[in-house]
Amino acid sequence: MKKWVSLVGCSLLFLTWMLPVNAEEGTALTRKPLYQADVRIDPIKKEVAGTVTITFWPKDPTRAYLHLYPNVFTEEHQGMLWEELLGNGPTLGTYTNKKLLVDGVAVASKQTKDLNIFEVPLEGQTGPRTIVMEFEMTLPRNDGRMSYDDHSLWLGNWLPVLAVYDKEGWHLDPYSLSVIHFIVRTQIMR
Repeated sequence: MKKWVSLVGCSLLFLTWMLPVNAEEGTALTRKPLYQADVRIDPIKKEVAGTVTITFWPKDPTRAYLHLYPNVFTEEHQGMLWEELLGNGPTLGTYTNKKLLVDGVAVASKQTKDLNIFEVPLEGQTGPRTIVMEFEMTLPRNDGRMSYDDHSLWLGNWLPVLAVYDKEGWHLDPYSLSVIHFIVRTQIMR
């Protein structure tokens, strides 16, 4: 009898340790955005094309924002930080959104004043939402993490990423060179 009581007691203790304290905490763990990409890369033409599907649980029911960092490299930039990042003889890339769907319905995104942030309208249902974006891009040539040279392709920051929304609101930080500048400076000083 003591073994049985001990086994039940240990089981209950284990279950209370494994289960979340409240339902909100438990659902937060399962509500992280899910990204799925179907991508084709042409290393000869330096092109990337495909579809990205993002399933998420919005905290703002009216809109979502996507960071599209490849857009930063579709226009020229000036300044010492950019010169360090781009190197000698950089070329521009291209980025085209061919299709944008929210829950299977075509929508028009709005580009914000910052080149790499797109606003995606959300209307209708509550609960999980799915954004599907079909895109094409040509890689720029530079010394950065999204570029190419004669031997390699680098695809750093190519994936559309949901902007963060929390109790302070939307975090629509632009593409930042300060971290890149620190890394470049640190490597040069070594």
